[in-house]
Amino acid sequence: MIAACDNHLKPIVTMALNTGMRKGEILNLKWHNIDLRCGFILLNITKNGERREIPINATLRETLASMIRGLDVSYVFISVQKLYKN
Repeated sequence: MIAACDNHLKPIVTMALNTGMRKGEILNLKWHNIDLRCGFILLNITKNGERREIPINATLRETLASMIRGLDVSYVFISVQKLYKN
């Protein structure tokens, strides 16, 4: 499935397949919610209103570590167009 994705979708699909997170949780994910050192993603507000910790496996850790992160961008998954829009 991942091999069939466009390059910009591969990290998003990898996140979905390895965590079970909902689309909205993935697209609204911010870097401060990810702890690669301890190996988990912390979601403060979920659909049912509870806090949730999601473990990061080796595949997801490698994907997140390889992603380019903008200095002033808080979201994990962003549109390249938004980076250059004034």
